Amino acid sequence: MKLFKDRCFELKQSKQFQLFVAIIIIYSSLAIGVNTYEVDPFITKVLSISDYLITILFLIELSIRFIAEKTVKEFFSDGWNVFDTIVVISSLVPLSASESILILRILRLLRLLRIVSFIPELRSMVEDLFNSL
Repeated sequence: MKLFKDRCFELKQSKQFQLFVAIIIIYSSLAIGVNTYEVDPFITKVLSISDYLITILFLIELSIRFIAEKTVKEFFSDGWNVFDTIVVISSLVPLSASESILILRILRLLRLLRIVSFIPELRSMVEDLFNSL
């Protein structure tokens, strides 16, 4: 188990992993933007399938970051991890057709804010902004 935990930590720290997650976040945001327009039914289907895949990728990515931490308390002591967990879990909650599509879009747009937790400069800037307020 220790070896697996170490591999998860190495993966979490790697620039390639962080870049991959950032690209997925940006793609997800673009897909949400495209989905707000009337598009061909085939494109709508592709976007729907890609949304499921993105959710699965985010769940795997969050699991890797969770496993990489020394303790559960340490993972949840970081506000960005709590934020990411809420966003990913909210993506897992299915909404029926009768519920507001706007709420779903807003929750999924929160994924874009996750990029802040992967780019140290943005993270520092946002934290400094909150501290100054």
